[in-house]
Amino acid sequence: MAKITSIEMLEAVYDRPVNERSLWKEIDHINRHYRRFIEASPFLLLATHGDKAYFQCQKAPVRSRLRDPAVYPGREDLPSAGQMTKHFAKRDGQDFDAESYDQNYPEYMKETIY
Repeated sequence: MAKITSIEMLEAVYDRPVNERSLWKEIDHINRHYRRFIEASPFLLLATHGDKAYFQCQKAPVRSRLRDPAVYPGREDLPSAGQMTKHFAKRDGQDFDAESYDQNYPEYMKETIY
C-alpha cells in the first residue's frame, strides 16, 4: 500500500464524499462528552498532529485492565454517538435526530465501515 501524503490521495481511497457529520467532530478542545468518555476509560490513546510517533510498551494495556469487563463503565453513564453528534449539529445551527441515529447506527455502520 502506498503512503498517503495528500488530501487528494486520501480522497481517492474513498468511493463516496466525506459525510459532513464526520467534520463536526474535529474540534480544538475536549468537550463535555469527550471528557465523560476519557474519565470512564481505563486506557486512553490520544492522536496528535505532527511528525513524531511514540511507542508505548505492552505493559500499559495490561496495567490499565483494558480487557477486564469488570472495570468497564455502564453504557448509561456515557453519551451515545447520536448525543455527541447532536451536540456538534446544534453548535453549527443544524437539527439532528440523535435517537433515530442511535437506533439505526448498527445498520449504518455495516453499510459505511469500509
